[in-house]
Amino acid sequence: FVTPERERSWLETVPEGRHRFVVDSDFMAEVSRFSDAAPEYRSVPQTGPATPDGTSYAEWAKVANALAGKLDLRSGDRVLVDPGKHGEPVMWLLAPLSAGASIVMWANADPGTLDERIAAEGITRVL
Repeated sequence: FVTPERERSWLETVPEGRHRFVVDSDFMAEVSRFSDAAPEYRSVPQTGPATPDGTSYAEWAKVANALAGKLDLRSGDRVLVDPGKHGEPVMWLLAPLSAGASIVMWANADPGTLDERIAAEGITRVL
């Protein structure tokens, strides 16, 4: 890729090829049109429906927090999850996140390498 001004300055010494491209606009001028700033934060109403059945964000949070307590998940835990074994995301996604835990997803987990994975990932809990 070259700018139109440089097209003839070096392409004549390059062997023939099927594709030669010329950038017909100034990269910096194009890129500067887009902001580096994150979009403005908008709060989500806790009573608003989070899912098509009308369950609110607050209701899902209550379920996730209760499940996190039942699973004894704690802030700072690093939870290893095989999502194929847990069909409900509230179990393997919302509960750990509501407790302040991080999630390591391991699809099609090989039980024979579980100890290695636990050590390599710094896992504190396995679901």
